[in-house]
Amino acid sequence: LVSFASERGLARMSMWSLNRDHTCGSNYPFTGTVSTRCSGVEQGGESFADVLSTGYLGRVEAAGPAPDQPVVEDDPKTSPYPVWSSTAFYSRGIKVVWHGSVYVSKWWNEDGTPPDDPMLDITASAWSYLGPVLASDRPFTLPQLPDGTYPEWQADVLYNQGDRVLLDGTGYEARWWSRGQNPERSILDRDYSPWTPIDVAPAGDTAAG
Repeated sequence: LVSFASERGLARMSMWSLNRDHTCGSNYPFTGTVSTRCSGVEQGGESFADVLSTGYLGRVEAAGPAPDQPVVEDDPKTSPYPVWSSTAFYSRGIKVVWHGSVYVSKWWNEDGTPPDDPMLDITASAWSYLGPVLASDRPFTLPQLPDGTYPEWQADVLYNQGDRVLLDGTGYEARWWSRGQNPERSILDRDYSPWTPIDVAPAGDTAAG
């Protein structure tokens, strides 16, 4: 094709779907369906464009990404795991839901690309695809303790290791000294949060006692 274009002196030669000239990453969830952002061919990146451009005086123009499959809107009230957020911190082994699929983190990460980014291969993505959200999955909920089990967490209070608090009905225990560190972070970040969630209050262990 390049030889033909050069021999005929064509002013322009283009290829269809340049934005698909990359191998789909391991987290592309729509197996069996052609993606508009990547290719099912094991080719690396821009292999077809490189072949077509060899010996041709034109240049590759980057194509903007086309919309992929219809986006599934995740509902935190029904999702079996927390919905992924670019502003949250995730420890290794944490499961999340994103666009109707379940992923598990491979290492501690934050502020990364979405788990379903089809351009990242298995070594570059912080997430592994586990499967779709099922109709039989039960919604994710935090453990709840009775009111008054522990004192309510306050941002301006200094807490030491072993202190216990309640926040929105969920109990947390301090792992080390902290002040102003929201205990909710420990749900997703088990490594750097000074708190850890607790499920059951010991008998007789209440705020008053």
